[in-house]
Amino acid sequence: MEHPVMALLRGGRGEDVARGPEGVTPKASVVGVVVVVLVFAALLFVQAASRQLRGEDALGQLSAEERRELVTTTQRALVLGCPRDGIVSVRCVEQAELLLSLEECDSVCRDIARAFVARPTR
Repeated sequence: MEHPVMALLRGGRGEDVARGPEGVTPKASVVGVVVVVLVFAALLFVQAASRQLRGEDALGQLSAEERRELVTTTQRALVLGCPRDGIVSVRCVEQAELLLSLEECDSVCRDIARAFVARPTR
């Protein structure tokens, strides 16, 4: 004779209730959840590494005074070190884009930066 608990686990129809829907075992469900969590963690890691490479985290950690100093230094380097003859290096364009991304860059600073970011037309 079968124990009453076993009859309950079988659902009264001979099915194994502990297996879940369509024969999925609890172990398979746990493995699936672990895989999803690992994939999510990997995506977060890749996103954080990408932000760090772009320097967003470093800029966010600067104080207001350091940000103003960065604007002044970058603007000076842009004006003194980059040619205005239409052949602008990648470094100069990146410096100009950095200036445009900072809130501390005033209207004069933005005008100077836009002159280096603008692409020449024919």
